[in-house]
Amino acid sequence: MSGKNAIHSMTGFGQSEGVIGEQKYRVEVKAVNHRFLDLKVRLPRELQSAENALRASVSSVFTRGAIDLKVDRLSDSSTNTTSKVQVNI
Repeated sequence: MSGKNAIHSMTGFGQSEGVIGEQKYRVEVKAVNHRFLDLKVRLPRELQSAENALRASVSSVFTRGAIDLKVDRLSDSSTNTTSKVQVNI
């Protein structure tokens, strides 16, 4: 792969928090170099129905790498309603 948009490293970590409905969540993504795509997704029970769509979205962008995507429910958002979760891949 060459050119100015080439990916030079597949190792990375990202974390963000936000609110969906009345719940506050934390999303963590860890990625390391891997020959094939190895996607591991851990979601709270109330978000399990979104797993297939999430996997499809990630798979449409990445073709290789070991990617761990974890979503944790933190608490009710009744104390913090200013954040919103937006996933852009």
